[in-house]
Amino acid sequence: MDSEMSLVVNGLDAIPDGLTDGRSQDTDPGELVFGSISILTPAVSVIKSVVAATKGTMTQLRDALPGLRETDLRALATTSFDNLWTAQTRLDPVEVSIDFLSDLGVDLGYEPGEFPRTASLEFFLERMPLEDREPFVKAVRHSLESGSDFWAEHRLSRKDGGDTWWEVHGTCVELEDGRPVRWVGTSRNITERKKAELELRQALSELKEIKSQLEAENLVLREEIEREHEFGDIVGKSVALKSMLQQAEQVARTNSAVLITGETGTGKELIARAIHQRSNRRDLPLVVVNCAALPSTLVESELFGHERGAFTGATATRIGRFERAHRGTIFLDEVGELPLDLQAKLLRVLQSGELERLGSTESRRVDVRVIAATNRDLAEEVKRGTFRQDLYYRLHVFPIRMPSLRERKEDIPLLIAYLVEKKARALGKRVTQIPREVVERLTRYEWPGNVRELENVIERAIILTPGQALRLDGVPSATDARPIEESVPQAGGLHTLEEIERAHILRMLEACRWVIRGPGAAAERLGLHPSTLYFRMKKLGIERPR
Repeated sequence: MDSEMSLVVNGLDAIPDGLTDGRSQDTDPGELVFGSISILTPAVSVIKSVVAATKGTMTQLRDALPGLRETDLRALATTSFDNLWTAQTRLDPVEVSIDFLSDLGVDLGYEPGEFPRTASLEFFLERMPLEDREPFVKAVRHSLESGSDFWAEHRLSRKDGGDTWWEVHGTCVELEDGRPVRWVGTSRNITERKKAELELRQALSELKEIKSQLEAENLVLREEIEREHEFGDIVGKSVALKSMLQQAEQVARTNSAVLITGETGTGKELIARAIHQRSNRRDLPLVVVNCAALPSTLVESELFGHERGAFTGATATRIGRFERAHRGTIFLDEVGELPLDLQAKLLRVLQSGELERLGSTESRRVDVRVIAATNRDLAEEVKRGTFRQDLYYRLHVFPIRMPSLRERKEDIPLLIAYLVEKKARALGKRVTQIPREVVERLTRYEWPGNVRELENVIERAIILTPGQALRLDGVPSATDARPIEESVPQAGGLHTLEEIERAHILRMLEACRWVIRGPGAAAERLGLHPSTLYFRMKKLGIERPR
């Protein structure tokens, strides 16, 4: 069969009023022509071509359509992928009788002839899902009231219970008392198109998710590039340091949780990075979270993300740190600072690998290796009820204790040489000599702030050094590092609790050189918020000496 087909029926003379088509002007006056209708012509164009191509008045058209041979109409149906139909309608009440010119049931899984060709509107509504019925009836009523063309998309149930999608077009061809009573139209099976649309939406959703993941990984990468590490490598040869590094090497290639403990400034984050770099996840992000630095009201949003509108100011969806670390590693520094309610949610992520963004009920799976660190004694915190026991056991799979600097004094000379070179280069100064007495003085000091304190002392000394030989003006001596307990009044002396508290705070301030805020400062070492420490100092009459 040719790709285009013309049907010719003799009989009508004039072009129908208001229904002229550009192609109709060239039609032979002695013929009624249905188209030259392309197989690929859209359904509504097919119908309008049928109507517009007839050379007759509206009255003649109404008279002509019922008289057309069924073979002519069926031949027209074979020129399109649509199912042609005619319908008799009335408005009050709404009644529709539909007569299909082709076997619609074949597309619904019925045997040829099994599905009725003439049926009521109710017959089709019963075979539609509930959510499709109301909009379909609404569209029907609108067209019956206005006489405008009808268009709708809906689903019909197959014989086997599945669904098919249909696109329906119709146009009025007969009026009675100004109301439409006769229609012609097409029903097109668009199931494959809907499947393609669904697959496209799913693909777009996946692309959006991949884009978000890539953006998050790029953000993490930028943060990592911009981040200044405490120092660029692990320096030392002491037994304590080698033992700790051996443990890190053993656990690195597993997915087990690691809990790093130790005093402030010992380099817990550095070891976490070393573990990640030696793991099978080294090509994926290491996301660092300082739990102590996050505001309590934003901790959940930072860790697990939030949906748009989840809270005031949430103007866009944001993925959390756990999703950013998907298939990589997350480092939870100062994990002991997490509030109890967040500890429960963290436990769920560790147990099930699932999380929910703030403001969402959808569970999302994440594959994250967890490394946690704290300078607190979590076992004691569990006894006090400030840390969940089940979370402690979940994190305490492989504990690593970071030795303090006073436990590895033999590493101090190596660290001094390394830090002098690093800091001098950063400050643009040339320091080539480190006097023996400087090394001895720094080695004798107890270093309550550990490597971080040593790094700060070296930086300050380089700034104050006028020549190429390192000077230690203003650097603490060994006598400044007495154990804190020595200055605290003992209970046997019958001191009041306030006196003991005052002496303890005072000694801590002196040990930290009256630095109250920041890592390793007095507030952190006392386990207090800086504003709380200021309040206690004022109440106890503690003032910094001038």
